[in-house]
Amino acid sequence: MGFQMKDVDEIANELGLPGSQILAKFYEACKKINAALNSILEVTVAKEMGIDDKTADVMTEEPVKQSLQEELSKAAKELERKQRKELSRLMGEDLAQYRIKGSDLDWGTALSGSNQKKIVSVKSGEKRLGDDSKEIEDLIEAHSNKKKKKKKHVRN
Repeated sequence: MGFQMKDVDEIANELGLPGSQILAKFYEACKKINAALNSILEVTVAKEMGIDDKTADVMTEEPVKQSLQEELSKAAKELERKQRKELSRLMGEDLAQYRIKGSDLDWGTALSGSNQKKIVSVKSGEKRLGDDSKEIEDLIEAHSNKKKKKKKHVRN
């Protein structure tokens, strides 16, 4: 490997590491060397061409402005603030329209042990469209009469 003229097994015996780990480290080292040489080459070519680009200063790395933990805590605080704002907006709304109809007595009988069905049914006291078959027939008849009236044409 490299200029040592040793194979992976010899280096594994010397370092006491598995061969796969040595090959992985060798691969990482080759990538870093290649990246460093490419950046030096890019800087040299940019200087020869007279390009003064900020990306040419690859070798001078600046530290980040804030740590990862600070960034995560800041994002968590922002998310918590948004969630509280949404919660306060929802608490102000009238949720009565979503309540389940039926009295406590109706629910007590529906949920009692004598009911072995898996469906619970409680009368709400409101009449829905379609509960009465006569209403449905009247609507169908009224709708068909409208269609008949529209289709009549006067021919000369």
